Amino acid sequence: MSLVDILSDIKSGREYEVITSWKEIPIRLKLGVRWVSPQERFVSFDFTGCKFKHVFSDQTPVYIKIGELFLLCKVFSNIRDELVLEVDSPVPAPPIVLREFIRVQPTER
Repeated sequence: MSLVDILSDIKSGREYEVITSWKEIPIRLKLGVRWVSPQERFVSFDFTGCKFKHVFSDQTPVYIKIGELFLLCKVFSNIRDELVLEVDSPVPAPPIVLREFIRVQPTER
């Protein structure tokens, strides 16, 4: 299955798990898809109400989990209420997923 086929299976409006790390702490978020461009390899997520906008940067890798498959991505844009990721390739489960997770409760401050 090619990358274009995988991206074509992503549906707008559905939620997918987006995984990254911040100061070596794994961060998992369920974000809804706004739009997908399989030819340009872009996936846009709805960022409205997300408390962890600052953890998405071009220094740390970002992964999209689709079923049992992980897609390695780079942050293309995270301005305002939209997170646009550029998909590089499918990869095996990343090391941050294989660790135990810590539950973080964000505060309003």
